[in-house]
Amino acid sequence: MELVDIVMIGAGLASTSLALALVNNGWRGQIVMLEASDCFNTHKTWCFWDTGALPDYLRPLCVRHWNHWQVSTPTEQHIALSQNTPYCCIRAEDFFSFAEACFSRSDIDVRFNSQATCIEGGLSGNTAFGARVSACGGQIHARYGVDSSIDVCEPDNSGLFQSFYGAWVLSEKNVFNADVVGLMEEMTVIDGDLQFIYRLPLSSSLSLIEVTRFGITPVNPGQLRRYLDLYLGSQFTEGLWTIQSLEEGILPMQVSERSATRSHWLKAGIAAGHLRASTGYGFLPVQRWSQMAASALRHGKRPSSASPIVWRYQLMDRLFLSVLRKDMSIAPDLFQNLARRCHADPFARFMTEAASFTDLLRIIYAIPQKKQFLKALFQCLV
Repeated sequence: MELVDIVMIGAGLASTSLALALVNNGWRGQIVMLEASDCFNTHKTWCFWDTGALPDYLRPLCVRHWNHWQVSTPTEQHIALSQNTPYCCIRAEDFFSFAEACFSRSDIDVRFNSQATCIEGGLSGNTAFGARVSACGGQIHARYGVDSSIDVCEPDNSGLFQSFYGAWVLSEKNVFNADVVGLMEEMTVIDGDLQFIYRLPLSSSLSLIEVTRFGITPVNPGQLRRYLDLYLGSQFTEGLWTIQSLEEGILPMQVSERSATRSHWLKAGIAAGHLRASTGYGFLPVQRWSQMAASALRHGKRPSSASPIVWRYQLMDRLFLSVLRKDMSIAPDLFQNLARRCHADPFARFMTEAASFTDLLRIIYAIPQKKQFLKALFQCLV
């Protein structure tokens, strides 16, 4: 039997962010992180609009900032300028390398190939060590447990799924516009789903190009490879580009209901609703939650699993998802008009839960399908 301060199930973004927040706020306790795979998943890229909420110790990890981003349909294009809220990118390989360096100087033990087989209460009669995990033939008892595991393919009748498959493409020629991010390019509806291209150029010769689907049911990312191959074949001359690495995944786009948690166990990340339901952006919400949880632990208080995304954004996300579930055909026009009618900075603040009341009014004004949203609002309220 092993006694530690915190045991974490999973070594993904949420658990690692909490561990980093603790280390960078003076935590001196012992943490054990149990990860079922044999290494950190570095085939990810996290992006966000910088509204000042990013912890200072993570700022050096931003590999690029953009002030221009665009959305488009096959017939229309709009380029926005975010003067005060640049779009930023952190690659998972840099994030986890930084975390490993921090953990090596702290009492944090990351154990790979460690599958947690039982998650329950801790030592009988001991209120201090209230979390227990069975893993690799042994038991770990901790003051607190953090569980970030989730089955993203569970059915849901109120949200959508975001499925994506992308490649980091290196071109022999300077073919990418490195100053503009393609947030939602070539939006179209396929088989009842919204599909678009996400383009993240780190330079004129290196870019992430990703096929993304919003739909009621998840799409195996491998099925999206055909569309990525077609897109790459239409954009580049064969033999003049190579794929450096691939990224794929499925994200649940749904507003998580607040659920009861056991006194010594916390949910974290997607499992706790720390993901913006209408967009799939989660890096900044996870960082905000990590800072709050770390502060509580440092002061001897019980941290909360509650999402840092406040009710007004959750309500608007519910409305977006409800409207799109009923009629996905309006999605290209909805997102195109929202980007065109709303100034880029208020839009960015809305996307990062930093909007003022005036910003929210601008977002509502920019929505073209107001009748559908009012009907969805009425249904949410009753």
